[in-house]
Amino acid sequence: AGTFYLDQMKLFGAAATTTALPKAGFTSASYNVSEGVGSAQIPVQLNITSTETITVNYATVGGTATPDVDYTPVNGALTFAPGAAIMTVTVPITDDTAYELAETIVLSLTGASNATIGPFNPTTINVIDNDAPPDITVVDNFENGLTTGRDIFNNQIGYFTWGPTMWRSPSPAASPYLAERYYRPIPR
Repeated sequence: AGTFYLDQMKLFGAAATTTALPKAGFTSASYNVSEGVGSAQIPVQLNITSTETITVNYATVGGTATPDVDYTPVNGALTFAPGAAIMTVTVPITDDTAYELAETIVLSLTGASNATIGPFNPTTINVIDNDAPPDITVVDNFENGLTTGRDIFNNQIGYFTWGPTMWRSPSPAASPYLAERYYRPIPR
């Protein structure tokens, strides 16, 4: 800490110049696309333009989505002409009819020439399902077939029922839940 002063300093020779290489990277850490979109268009951007041609390799490298079922795997190279700043990777998405949770595809950049790999690499494509959930019928019949009566030790066997009127609730009418529990005491 403190202040330092230099006086009468001379430099000899040509000044060294360094040029920072452009960084190629995705514009976001993740992208959301609908399963019915056809293909995900994922931008790759340079942080600065260059007077040189820049190439960067890309490939799908994993995720929870199944290759060749949920999407078509891709790999290749993007070539940025001098002065170009943004290009796009296209990942074909398969629109199936199965209801499923969101799935992910990981897309990675490697092997840049005349540039370095920049931010948000790899990126994740979140494929959001566009299919309706299946019709579900809930059958509350789980006490059917349970034994009731007394065991060999004369202990009560059975089930009991409780509902919104059996617990303190701000509004029992707003809590129409009913639950049943099977019990059998353990002999002592």
